[in-house]
Amino acid sequence: MHILDNLLFGVSILEWIGYVASAFVLISLSMSSLIKLRWLNLIGAVLFSCYGFLIGSLPVGIMNFLIVCANIYNLHKIYASKDKFVAIPVKDNPDLMNHFLTYYAKDISKFFPHFKPMPLNFSLILNPCPNKKAFLYCVIWLWPVFLSEE
Repeated sequence: MHILDNLLFGVSILEWIGYVASAFVLISLSMSSLIKLRWLNLIGAVLFSCYGFLIGSLPVGIMNFLIVCANIYNLHKIYASKDKFVAIPVKDNPDLMNHFLTYYAKDISKFFPHFKPMPLNFSLILNPCPNKKAFLYCVIWLWPVFLSEE
């Protein structure tokens, strides 16, 4: 009798490998974090690849092996990329600041209930990383305003 033919709760170990692999793939697809998705999908694909080869299904084994390779490649790209931020001071543009303050008004009032708009210095911070979309952040230098609550 082969070890994979043993039963656990009436199901062979080989079938359990397939069920666990399915669970990993399903859970990975519910992740909002791309890194978590890749890691969980990698585990599921490794298990599915082993499962495919063990049941003699080359298409399942080879396809999931290629998914393993794709996950490893993409995880390497994620961990190897370096973020590069550039701070750009913005002066004399009240429309941009007013838009920012209007957009985040609920959060500002929640965390800083005594905030009152006034002329501010702020910078736009751009992440021009070539393999990622450019992300734009607005940093407001408000510490004197927040520290002087009424």
